[in-house]
Formats: sequence, structure tokens, C-alpha cells
Amino acid sequence: FRILFMESLETFAESWITNMPDTIRRLKNEEDDRRLQEITAMQDGLTAALPRDRESRLHLECFLVIISFSFEHRLDAAEEFWADPDSNLYGFLQWASRRQTVPRVSAFCEMLCAIAEGPDCVDSAHKFLLNESATTSSRTRRIPSMNYVQMFNELELYANKVHEKP
Repeated sequence: FRILFMESLETFAESWITNMPDTIRRLKNEEDDRRLQEITAMQDGLTAALPRDRESRLHLECFLVIISFSFEHRLDAAEEFWADPDSNLYGFLQWASRRQTVPRVSAFCEMLCAIAEGPDCVDSAHKFLLNESATTSSRTRRIPSMNYVQMFNELELYANKVHEKP
């Protein structure tokens, strides 16, 4: 049952990515806008104006977690994922790696870990992160993507923030 359920979640995620990309982009934009509003409100000292239902506003983050769950401990599915760099799922991985917010970084890393089980998949994920880290010429405007540098910077920031305030 577990395997069938996970395969169904994978099919659901791939179908959603394939058939509803505008909805996914809209989710990302709405979440980014809300996060910016929250940060602005907190900086202005307007914490009472912040909405109380935070978990209902992280739909894209939840979607990343669903994808990670659907691939978790399914080496054959992960190998199939990396075998086709022209697939919609791979394109989604590239798209999702760009301009991450702090909460989404952890969900993205969880998804990346789920598709990086087994030696071949680990190598593919490593190459993906190295390629996303590659620099381009100064004339090319590049959107920041998830890479090793960003991952370690986020971990360092988190570790420092944990110790700053009780």
C-alpha cells in the first residue's frame, strides 16, 4: 500500500507540474509577497497585523514536501527522475531552485535528499548543485539558484539566529 500510495503521489505531483504550472508560479509569487509583507510588518513593529494562520499559506513548501515523500526510499523512481533531464519534474527542480525563501530552502533540500538516494542519484544531485553553482559571464544576468554555497549560508544563518534570541 505504501509503495502504491507514494507512486500515486508522484503521479499527482508530476501531473500538477505538467498541467498547472501557472498555479504553481502563482503560489510562489503569493507566498513571496506575503513573506515580504510579514517582514515589513515585523520591521515596522506591526506584529498584531500579522495573520495567525501561517501554515495555510505555505502551499508550495507543502508541495515540495509531498514530492520528497513520494520519492523517499524509492531508488528506482529517483533514478528515473535523474535519467530524463528534459522531464517536467527535472524542469520543476531547476525552477524551484531559484530565489528560495528561508522556509522553502529546507523543503527544497528535503526534496533534493529524497531524489538523491543511491550512488548514481547522489552523483546526479551533486552535479546538479555544482552546475547551479557555476558562474556565468558578467553580461549574463543569472537568477540565483540553490547550490552548495547557498545551502551552507542558510545553515550558518540559522545556526547563528538560534543562538541570538531565546
